[in-house]
Amino acid sequence: MQYVILAVLLGLLPAYIASKKGRSFLGWWFFVVALPVALLIKEDTEALERQKLEMGYRKCPFCAELIEAEATVCKHCGRDPSNDWPAGGGVVGRLNSPSKHLAYSAIIYRIP
Repeated sequence: MQYVILAVLLGLLPAYIASKKGRSFLGWWFFVVALPVALLIKEDTEALERQKLEMGYRKCPFCAELIEAEATVCKHCGRDPSNDWPAGGGVVGRLNSPSKHLAYSAIIYRIP
């Protein structure tokens, strides 16, 4: 609460200076007070996720990232989200992934 009061009071000086230069006192006061508050607010990821789900996005069954409903390949993990689990299973089933080659190397050379 004290940060809000401090922001309100600190916004008065730039707003006063702006009004002396022919600008809007309330406009500058609002800009000086609202901008830092808007920059410091943490984003509500759950609300953003709900909005995207309502817009037609869906979650990838592999990485749980949001992708477009028409997507045939997840842009985050490279897997086909229409399949429940790839035939190869695990990391080896990934498409277009640099870790795919590491997984194959681990299998071939028996690296744990």
